[in-house]
Amino acid sequence: SLKKERTLENMEALRKLVLDDIISVINENQRAGNITAADAGRLRRLIRKLYGHLYAHYKELAEGGLNDMMEEALVLDIDIIEDEITKRVTKQVTAQVTEDTIKKLYSKLRDAKQVSELLDVPLEIVEKVL
Repeated sequence: SLKKERTLENMEALRKLVLDDIISVINENQRAGNITAADAGRLRRLIRKLYGHLYAHYKELAEGGLNDMMEEALVLDIDIIEDEITKRVTKQVTAQVTEDTIKKLYSKLRDAKQVSELLDVPLEIVEKVL
């Protein structure tokens, strides 16, 4: 039979396979733009379900804390990536909205200093946008 014992070494090998190999490949492909954040999230959820279906019920995994470790690592990966994406998108949107607002307000007022004061944006930034 090809069945392996559920030793600590085998459980650690499983953890490494799931976290270091599979999840890291998903994360790398998301960062590279090969898959979307939504697709990466779906893949990670499928990996979690697969792990749960195949392995989570083994007492050796629960006793060794591996189930908790897996769950924390999978959630942590998702949280980190979602946070990075949110920061990036927020920064891009804020920059675009600020530029558009500066340009529109300047087209009405024709006074960079007044635009700076009204938007509470440093004059140097207003002048740079214009």
